[in-house]
Amino acid sequence: MRGELAEAYAQLNRASELGLGFSNPALLRSEPDLVEVLVRLGHHREAVQALTRLEHRSSGLRSRWLQMTISRSRALVTDGEHSLELFARSLEAWTRYDSVFERARTHLCYGERLKTFGRLKEAKDSFLRAKALFEETGAAAWTQRVDALLFDGRVGDMPEIQNPALLLLSDHERELAQMVARGRRNKEIAASLYVSVRTVEVRLTGIYRKLGVQSRSQLTSLVTVREPLRAGELVRTTSPVSV
Repeated sequence: MRGELAEAYAQLNRASELGLGFSNPALLRSEPDLVEVLVRLGHHREAVQALTRLEHRSSGLRSRWLQMTISRSRALVTDGEHSLELFARSLEAWTRYDSVFERARTHLCYGERLKTFGRLKEAKDSFLRAKALFEETGAAAWTQRVDALLFDGRVGDMPEIQNPALLLLSDHERELAQMVARGRRNKEIAASLYVSVRTVEVRLTGIYRKLGVQSRSQLTSLVTVREPLRAGELVRTTSPVSV
């Protein structure tokens, strides 16, 4: 929650190892959190492996908590628009008798994923639902986390487009371009967007082609200047596109 992912992974991995000594993974309840942290770190293969192990250990157990957290984990490890469908199905399956706190966490993850696809109004709605549920359970720290997402300037209207050339991009492509311009590396971007590093590279290649640039520095120039670069200002080379 605080962004200390490496430490969170170390603690949750240790807890999950200890949890293997119990027949019911709902006793320590650490494994769904481990899946989420691995996704946020960009370790997709490890996240899938952790989820597969959790599903195997949960087989035959009649635990609503396990069913709901596994459904959220499946959505987290899935790339693309299909992940949004899985989040929606997961939330539809929750009932008023299930954990309010876990339902809030699912809304939070869903809102973050919606934001990565530029669906900001829907993301804001999901964040507000999460906030209301966190407040209901008295989870003050989690409520503050949602507030930070709501008011960090990224949820709401899209930032002003500084260069008209960026109109060639979709909303989620512009957000990715802005992350590059802020100096974030592909692994960091992948963790933020819940996708693989390879997916980020493919999307960046598409952005480069649309804008006619060949490097991160050229893309940064387009994002940060207010007028389109004049013909000849971009240095064309025959070298491969650098993502």
